Amino acid sequence: MVWQVIVVIGGATSATDISREIAEAAKAVHISSRSAQSRTPKRLHGYENLWLHSMIEAVGIDGGVNFQDGSKVYDDIILHCTG
Repeated sequence: MVWQVIVVIGGATSATDISREIAEAAKAVHISSRSAQSRTPKRLHGYENLWLHSMIEAVGIDGGVNFQDGSKVYDDIILHCTG
């Protein structure tokens, strides 16, 4: 099994449900949501590898994803769950 870092875009129920399922097998899951109020990434309760971020500011060609909260992750997959 390949462990990957996944960024999920969306803040509705489907994005959260999918993220929780993915977190069981992924190295890390980062949810980007416009409704996230925190200025720093927030780990979701009950998960060691599931994080909530603000909206994405930019995606680099190096795989780096910059969030508006100032954090950056290097991802393997960006999954759009925006309905």
